Amino acid sequence: MARKTPLCMASYKYLFNATRLPTSPSDTARKYDPDTHNHIVVVRKNKFYEVPVVDEMGEWLSENELETMFKAVVEQAGEVADPQPVGALTAADRDVWTQARQQIISHAPTNAASLEKIESAIIIVSLDSTSPVTREEASWGLWVGDGKDRWFDKHQLIVYENGKSGFNGEHSCMDGTPTSRLNDWLLRSLDAKKIPLGDSSRPLSQLPSVTPITFILPPPVSGAITTAITTHEALMAKHELAVLQYDGYGKDAIKQFKLSPDSYTQLVMALAYYKMKGEVAPTYESAQTRKYKLGRTEVIRSATVEAVEWCKAMEDPERTDLDRLLLLQKAGAAHIALAHEAADGRGVDRHLFGPFLSSLSSLSFSLLLLPHSSTPGLKKLLKSGEKLPSLYADPTFAKSSNWVLSTSQLTSEFFDGWGYGEVVDEGYGLAYAVNARSLRFTITSMNRGKEGVRQFRQYLEEACTEVRDVMEKGLLAQAEKAKL
Repeated sequence: MARKTPLCMASYKYLFNATRLPTSPSDTARKYDPDTHNHIVVVRKNKFYEVPVVDEMGEWLSENELETMFKAVVEQAGEVADPQPVGALTAADRDVWTQARQQIISHAPTNAASLEKIESAIIIVSLDSTSPVTREEASWGLWVGDGKDRWFDKHQLIVYENGKSGFNGEHSCMDGTPTSRLNDWLLRSLDAKKIPLGDSSRPLSQLPSVTPITFILPPPVSGAITTAITTHEALMAKHELAVLQYDGYGKDAIKQFKLSPDSYTQLVMALAYYKMKGEVAPTYESAQTRKYKLGRTEVIRSATVEAVEWCKAMEDPERTDLDRLLLLQKAGAAHIALAHEAADGRGVDRHLFGPFLSSLSSLSFSLLLLPHSSTPGLKKLLKSGEKLPSLYADPTFAKSSNWVLSTSQLTSEFFDGWGYGEVVDEGYGLAYAVNARSLRFTITSMNRGKEGVRQFRQYLEEACTEVRDVMEKGLLAQAEKAKL
């Protein structure tokens, strides 16, 4: 439910005992029967282990017993990482992984069973051997790690050596809200001691066996693994990540200004980019459309005319704080109206994209998702001699859909951050949370120098402070004016 509105729950079936499968011409998803697949898969030192979570009587293992099983995994894995990390293939190009998976299955009869053990597991648990300290270090590890100790086709719980933990979500089968709800519920319930953890403490000898999951790999797959690691490392070497934890104020203070906290934060991000570049960026904000059957998302196009006018006023020394306040409120109203339209299925982007989906090949689908390439993808749908619709050839359409700022909000008082990558080469991934007394932003990008993530973080911090000052001074000026 969203307030009093029922939401489609179809994607929730992919939370557990499910996997994304690399297949040709496009990936598929598979759901396994949870009644007959009562195990998780634990990854340690690039090695995989099947860990049952129920005993032979069908009873769930307790917290203490699971801890005993995890310690057994750590002991079995030892100190030396597997030099052939099969998990690295899940970070490779999907066509590369599709071919490698077929080669793995055909090479040895036991390989198919090993893959199914991983793919049918309730969830993946990665016991990392690293101990991140900063938010940036922890976020990077949860985002990609080293690309080896993971299985990116499934949801993963990641636990670091020092006890910090997090979640990596597989995004093709569902969007952020179900996984956010899962993690928020889990942490909230544990904090309130509402989840029974069991009191049984049987020794390892009386618990189900921890079973290594092994593969016999043909030479081409070994080569594909090496290439996948090299490609992943080269790609991630281009990226940087920064986190801004702004503790000056949060949702509680914003609500006193009679503004939507989300709209307010979107405008803060717009101002930060404007301060850095002197213009407002094409901005994607996701809105869920799960009020409709099988609904997923629509785009809130946050870079409105009203937002541009407000950003200009914020940087214009001739404008008063009252001017800026009124323009901020106007921009906030414009944003919230677009957000309601998007959630109601009255946005434009899915409608522009949707009519073509039924006939898209996997190649054209990929092209349409890449920056500046809507036209090539669409051309494959045209009949011989048929002209491209003029809208799709308009440079304004291409520029307005080139999402320089890819933004999304997931908020929980129990999260210490979350994030994702940029969607265009020159862009920024900008994940944010609006908590009761703080704002948090995770910034990812391949931009460096004066437009790098640390510079953007500085502009965000300045914008957070300046907007609050404007609100307070503007409201004071408004009250003084009302007395006259």
